Amino acid sequence: MSLKVKFFIIFIALGVAISLLMFIPYTNYIERSYKTTLEQVVTMIAKQYPILQATYYLIGEGVARTSDFWELTSKMNDIVEAFDLASVFYVRKYYNTFQNIFSSEQTPNSSYEDTLSTYYARDVPVYFEMAYESKKLLIPKAPYTDKNGTYISAFLPIIRNDDVVGILVAAMDISQVNLLRMQAILILFISITAAAVAAIILADYVTAPIINFKVIAEALSNADFTFNITKFRKDELGDMQRAMIKTRDNLHKIMADLQSQRDTITIMQDNLKAGIFLMDKDFIIQPQYSAALEDILMADELAGKDFVSLLSSSFTAKDMEGVRDYFSMMINRTVSPKKLENMNPLSELTYVSAGSNKEKILRCEFASIDRGNEEIFILATIEDISREKRLQKKLEEEQRKQEGEMRSLFEIIQVEPLVLRDFISDVAYNFNQITTILRDQNIKSHDAIVEIYQHIHAVKSDAFILGLEDFGYKLHELESELKQLRQMDTIDFKNMLRITVNIEKIFQEQDKLNTIIEKLSLFNAAGGSRSQFNTESMLAESLKQACEKIARELQKKVQLQMEVEPLALKNIPRREIKETLIQLIRNAVYHGIESPDERIAQGKSEVGIIALSIELENDNLHIILKDDGRGLDFDSIRKRAEERRLINNASKVNKNYLTHVLFMPGFSTSDSEGAYAGRGIGLSLVRAHIHDLHGTIKLQSVQGKGTIFTISVPLETELTINQVS
Repeated sequence: MSLKVKFFIIFIALGVAISLLMFIPYTNYIERSYKTTLEQVVTMIAKQYPILQATYYLIGEGVARTSDFWELTSKMNDIVEAFDLASVFYVRKYYNTFQNIFSSEQTPNSSYEDTLSTYYARDVPVYFEMAYESKKLLIPKAPYTDKNGTYISAFLPIIRNDDVVGILVAAMDISQVNLLRMQAILILFISITAAAVAAIILADYVTAPIINFKVIAEALSNADFTFNITKFRKDELGDMQRAMIKTRDNLHKIMADLQSQRDTITIMQDNLKAGIFLMDKDFIIQPQYSAALEDILMADELAGKDFVSLLSSSFTAKDMEGVRDYFSMMINRTVSPKKLENMNPLSELTYVSAGSNKEKILRCEFASIDRGNEEIFILATIEDISREKRLQKKLEEEQRKQEGEMRSLFEIIQVEPLVLRDFISDVAYNFNQITTILRDQNIKSHDAIVEIYQHIHAVKSDAFILGLEDFGYKLHELESELKQLRQMDTIDFKNMLRITVNIEKIFQEQDKLNTIIEKLSLFNAAGGSRSQFNTESMLAESLKQACEKIARELQKKVQLQMEVEPLALKNIPRREIKETLIQLIRNAVYHGIESPDERIAQGKSEVGIIALSIELENDNLHIILKDDGRGLDFDSIRKRAEERRLINNASKVNKNYLTHVLFMPGFSTSDSEGAYAGRGIGLSLVRAHIHDLHGTIKLQSVQGKGTIFTISVPLETELTINQVS
């Protein structure tokens, strides 16, 4: 609808409203005045009750239409004329019908029935009944109309002794009100016509500038700066037109500058490798963001998406709440920017795409921006540093590898070549045994893990004794995984496969070690270097190194005293005996020998003594290893065995059985684990070796005095073992 049409309608509506407000209330007032007057007149006539009563009795006595009757009628007519009434009737109810007593319309020649029929023609009897029943004055709201005019009536019950004896009816002509209504309609029509003429005259004058402003506003909203105004008014509206033209020129310049900046920003956004975007207080990504963002987050059409929800696959539900809290602090600015930077939970994020489950490593930075009107946004910058991190990880791995090789080389150089070859031989043997165990389909998983555990533990012990710590700690890590598997109720194929893969990695480390040793051997051979040890002395040297190294690591002072019969070391099961003695010496240093302060407090020398004797007797190898340490605490052993559910009734278990518990796989009295002890595999390995050699081992201990291990091995077993191997 055009503005001119609206203006036209407004003027017409005003004319109609003014006419209605002026004339309708007036005509309603006139009608109410008539009704009020009629009510007063009827009430006054009712006060003439003696006249009505006399008329009633005259009719009852049959003297109606006599001179007395007409005298009364004349008085009633005087009242009608005095108050400009149309007519007055007095009616009584006779049985089930109403009977006219007298009427101002009666003449000497008219009958009662003729007069009453006039009422029935006007549909009045229903009001007779209503007034009769209510005993109250009744003035119907709606007037009635006949050929003579429009009337309002009043029906007043005449009550005697609380009974209605008649109904006084008065009618008043209000045709004048209808005339006034017609006049109002005429004036209404004149008002509408005048309003229409005024609208036609004024619409163009008033609306023309407004229409011009509308055209200008539409042009500006569409960034159209080609519009112009050729004719200016000479009033305030003309000043507004001139201001519009000036605004147009300023906006044109500003828009040109903004377009230039926008083009520059678009070029930057499309070429930036970082993802840059804004998000509002609800963490919703705004439409303007750099092209790289979709590639970085591996998602399309990011505008309108919740940024925090995009991180759902990268965090736990609890961590997600922390991220939301962090962004809320940025929006509310409750924490300083410096602290927020340090608190950033996304500074380096392993991002997982919710759609593809692909991973990227992202670096994220955030800053709050106030865009006015207290509207705070978060400016986010995200970089994909996956390639950088992969390269860094690769370099670190290469560096660790080189450092490991250099460390291994340095460690190997320190070892006597003959001792080193002996170590490599033992490693090869243990690893071959592990391979055999893994290939044996008849062995139970738990038994396989225990046996593999023992072989790894033996190699680890030798590696640490020789100072090959890099290799030793890798074996220690594998040992930790084996321990976890051994504690499981069921070992499935997946776990066995994982441990097999990790064992293969250790085999690869062994190959690297062999390569280094071979190179050193060639170097030593070219230089004419010879070992200062023979086969017999290597065992003693290995045991001495084991004792010294473990004592040094535990900050204890220990002296290993050895009495070895030379012939006893010929044709013995070298590897089994060496590993057995190393485990017993290590246990003695770790569990038996006290710290220097503790020994002095007990009246002992600060240097603990471990005595080893090896001799031949009747083709049997006899070994005795004893220490002067703290001895076995059988109460602690009983308590630990009960905790591990290795015994049922601790009170009935004797020391012999507790000694047997010490040799069970996984049992240890140590409260902590280390590279040298605490995993409960050492004595288990000792028992396994002695069992394989068909030998015996006995243990004696006195608390506070020390412990003695006595081993006996038949040497013919060694011949059998050598022949089999």
